[in-house]
Order: sequence, then C-alpha cells, then structure tokens
Amino acid sequence: MVGSAALVAVAVAGCGGTAVKGSQAAQSLNKGVFGGAATVKCPKSITYKQGKTFTCSVSASGKNGKIVVRMGKKKGNFVPFEPVSVQ
Repeated sequence: MVGSAALVAVAVAGCGGTAVKGSQAAQSLNKGVFGGAATVKCPKSITYKQGKTFTCSVSASGKNGKIVVRMGKKKGNFVPFEPVSVQ
C-alpha cells in the first residue's frame, strides 16, 4: 500500500505551537507517502512531543490499513515526521 518511506512536515498550531492538526498530517502523508492515491484519516488534534508516535487509518486500492508515524524535532513552526510502519 505504501509507495516509499518519506519524511513529511506540518505546521504546529496552538499556544506555543504544541498541536498538529490531524487534517494537515493526513494531507501531508497522503501526498508524501501515498502519492495522493489514498484516503488518510488522523486524530483531529495531535499534541506535539518529539519522538511521539500516532496512528492514522489509510484506505487505498480497496484495501484498509493503518500507518504509524513518529514526530521529529520541531524546526521553527514545522514538525517533521516519518512513517514507522504500515499495517
């Protein structure tokens, strides 16, 4: 289901930049990992913590699965994250 592992980033929001919008994470994962060919749904709001993982659901080519993503070190207002596993 996954095209290739990719590092993607999203902007943080909230007071002090501590939350990631799930819709932005889903959009970045879909584009960066699945080449825009999947439907990705992540938790609505994801609290930022370096090294923290979160899970999103993925649907592509009639198959459903999950992708586990790890957050990297925040760079300014952006949080890089990378896929850890696809199930």
